[in-house]
Amino acid sequence: MSGLFRSPYLLLFLICINHVTSETPNIILIMADDLGYADITPNNPSNPFTPNITRLANMGMRFTDYHSASPVCTPSRAGLLTGRLAQRTGMIHNFGPSSIGGLSQEEKTIAHFLKKEGYATGIVGKWHLGIGDPFHPLSHGFDTYFGIPFSNDMGCVTDGPVYNEKISSVCGDPTAWTNSIPLYANREIVQQPANLNQLTNNYVAFSKGFIREHVHEKQPFFLYVPLAQPHVPLATGPRFQNASRVGPFEDTLMEIDHFVGEILDTVYDLGVSEETLVIFTSDNGPWEYKCELSGSHFPFVGEYQRAAFGSGSTGKMTTWEGGHRVPFIASWPGQIEPGTVSNALSSAMDILPSIAQIVGFSLPKDRVFDGVPLSFLQPPSSRVLFIPDTDLQELWAMRWNSYKIYFATNPKPDCNGNRGIGFVLHDPPLVFDVSVDPAESTPLTNLGRNFYQTLDNFRNEIQISIQSTFRTTVNWGGYSDVIPCCDRYNNWCACPSSNLVDSLFYIKSGRRTTKPPSPITPTTSSDTSNTPDEPSNTPVDTSNTSDETSNTPDETSYTPDETSNTPVDTSNTSVEPSNTPDETSNTPDETSNTPDETSNTPDETSDTPDETSNTPVETSNTPDETSNTPDETSNTSDETSNTSDDTSNTPDDTIYNVISTNSNTGKTPANTNSVIAIIGSLITKNSSTAVNTSSTSAKTSTVIADIGSIIANISSYTKSNTNSVIGICPSPLSLIPVVVWLILYVRYGVD
Repeated sequence: MSGLFRSPYLLLFLICINHVTSETPNIILIMADDLGYADITPNNPSNPFTPNITRLANMGMRFTDYHSASPVCTPSRAGLLTGRLAQRTGMIHNFGPSSIGGLSQEEKTIAHFLKKEGYATGIVGKWHLGIGDPFHPLSHGFDTYFGIPFSNDMGCVTDGPVYNEKISSVCGDPTAWTNSIPLYANREIVQQPANLNQLTNNYVAFSKGFIREHVHEKQPFFLYVPLAQPHVPLATGPRFQNASRVGPFEDTLMEIDHFVGEILDTVYDLGVSEETLVIFTSDNGPWEYKCELSGSHFPFVGEYQRAAFGSGSTGKMTTWEGGHRVPFIASWPGQIEPGTVSNALSSAMDILPSIAQIVGFSLPKDRVFDGVPLSFLQPPSSRVLFIPDTDLQELWAMRWNSYKIYFATNPKPDCNGNRGIGFVLHDPPLVFDVSVDPAESTPLTNLGRNFYQTLDNFRNEIQISIQSTFRTTVNWGGYSDVIPCCDRYNNWCACPSSNLVDSLFYIKSGRRTTKPPSPITPTTSSDTSNTPDEPSNTPVDTSNTSDETSNTPDETSYTPDETSNTPVDTSNTSVEPSNTPDETSNTPDETSNTPDETSNTPDETSDTPDETSNTPVETSNTPDETSNTPDETSNTSDETSNTSDDTSNTPDDTIYNVISTNSNTGKTPANTNSVIAIIGSLITKNSSTAVNTSSTSAKTSTVIADIGSIIANISSYTKSNTNSVIGICPSPLSLIPVVVWLILYVRYGVD
């Protein structure tokens, strides 16, 4: 072995470089909506519809005891992004189209932290944490946003086919919402009503463009993809309609799987698989009320609920195991052993602490984080995990290792609209061992006074912690005037153009061009109230019919105001914000002892999106290098249909290019890649022999110039990445003597 590779200096150098590059992986976090535990093939081999998700599981680790932060959308998303319980963030219910509140600016998200570490941050999909300026994704650490602001059933659509259960999602139908679903590009509505059949395909195009751009720029990125599916109304592109030969839900699973395959193929084709952590999960369990349009949480079916109380759902919106125990897969080639399975008790709130540990940043000390770093090696020896009840704002359920404990149960209506007895307090609490009784059929008895006292202590401790430490509050009021509306003079707020890409191309350099897109004519009309709602802190029922049956489970804790095409003048009226997150406990429609009343109101009333801005966000006028390249399709999911792809003729990255802001997000700071490039060029020039120079002074000048260039790069990296190198390499400046020696040895023959 030559002196070059025997040297401890070079070994130290190579170790440090490997350490630095592994600290900043790209991160792609895909979260389905209402996907049950058994809706993916790795958890349910009898389900053949998710081959790409199976591929992801084979590439990484599958967690079998993973739990969403809440059994309903808004609190679940807040918990994932902040690593904190809903009772700490105030995000205890779902927002609706007229909600004026959102995730507090004092709460910090994964995107917030990663952006400070030099990451590009993007979100494509359903936000559901507020749309007004303080609550918008761009106000919470994201550079770019493309998606819908709340659930896809919280408004009507004009395109189809779409499938819903017990209510309609088609604009103009008596049971449909009178407001329509908007599609945002950053702060601009670019399509309304959103075409749900094209939505996933547009998400594919945006995601691939985002990934390509930042790979080409050599900038680490965080792409958060909260999909709208398989939440009702179900809608797929033509390629996947009837592709499963089973039904709309299975067709939807295939389209979700296709999205995953497109992402995996893109990462592989760009050669960054080993630099990319890909996570797939769901926000909560399936919505049983939607019958065949919902998924499966088998084997976590909550048998005791039906056996003891007659009926009731044990899925989404409930604290039964099936409401929050969902799929979770993490893949990072070279870092996570492929094809492995973990039974660690884990939570969506663990994702932020895990990313902090991987990337190397510290979480704030001024607040409590309820998550812990996920272990890809072994499960923790003991853990307590609380599950919030989204009706009662209380922590009525918990997991303690393999024990599932219920201090109270509060089921939701099942497929037949029945919920059994409803809310029931349990003293002593119900206890199941889900490691041997996953169906929760037979509660354990005679556990002893000490056991029950330990459970009470756990619950008292978390309640004291919530009350005595940093937490934020949310205003749960709402006005119809803040419902997102592209054009209040058109039926259902329809945008002047139905062509998404045409609309996007008119967002240039922070302003619209003078040429407007061609208008469209809605097929049906909708009567809207000409009288605006009175501002109130108490939400107003938005049901389009007078029937307030208890059989319809509006998963909203708050019912938004009726939509109106006439703006409301609220200039002289103010709403006092809630001082505590529990202030509206008697207002939400999901009350503790009665089922939901808003029979025609869809499931997750969402936060008020940002009013449409008259100043569009600046977008790049320069197309991505790959914008002329058509969509790449997954090698596996494509085989499921003989129908041609529903992709448009628009090049793959067009949607991303016209949305991308390129605004002050910064390029990757000078890092070790530039150092490696300089050293590599020196070694390449003279890898076998030392340079013969006739002049000592010339040799000295060259050495000084080379060393100076490298030190400048290392110093620049150090200033921008003070926390990125840990352990054996406390600072990139420690590389300077190694680099000096390497130059002297390789180029000038100094040993």
